[in-house]
Amino acid sequence: MFMFLSQKKTRREFAASLFYQNGIFFPLAVLSGIFGADSQYVVFLFLFIVFYPPLFFGSYFLFFEKKDKKLINWKRIIHPVLIMTIIAIIIKISGTQEYIPNFINQIFVLLGGMTIPLIMIILGGNIFLDFQKKGKIQLLEISKFVIIKNLLFPLIFLLIVILIKSVISYPIALIIILQAAVPPVTAVPLVTERAGGNRAIVNQFIVASFSLSLISIPFIIFLFELYF
Repeated sequence: MFMFLSQKKTRREFAASLFYQNGIFFPLAVLSGIFGADSQYVVFLFLFIVFYPPLFFGSYFLFFEKKDKKLINWKRIIHPVLIMTIIAIIIKISGTQEYIPNFINQIFVLLGGMTIPLIMIILGGNIFLDFQKKGKIQLLEISKFVIIKNLLFPLIFLLIVILIKSVISYPIALIIILQAAVPPVTAVPLVTERAGGNRAIVNQFIVASFSLSLISIPFIIFLFELYF
């Protein structure tokens, strides 16, 4: 519905940028920063988002006139995150983690500890690259986008989780709020260009949304903690 608030020539880009959130990097950085990299919230996040990459790569072209000839790409559906998550679940359920040598566990702990700094570098690099290709600034479209993406979306979902508070756990509610509050996924400009869309305006949406999220995400989490 919100796509119709955008001008017609960038309506598809507006809709795609609203629909696809940065579902892994931003929530992972926030949850790790608040609760630590080894908290249960990180586990919940990966289970919650495990099918997001297939959704993204299997549907982004529907927003644009130029369709992807190869509608099903199994490499994007059976992706490394899905495989590793399934392996981790099997190891935990079977109890075989007790038989894994300690030095192997330590290696993976060290590798896991590197992810948050690397994520921040990747996000910063993507913002810089997107800003380099921003094109002519469309201030009105940017303003409409960030109001909807950074403020209206999370407030709507905050109301929803408050209404269903009695049947939803705190960790899942928090992850839902984060998914609603984060900026667009950084791959949107790439797939927009691939589908024949306007990459420049998507870059503007992402840079503006990333910048505002420094204020909007803490604000939304503050409201969440007040009411949930």
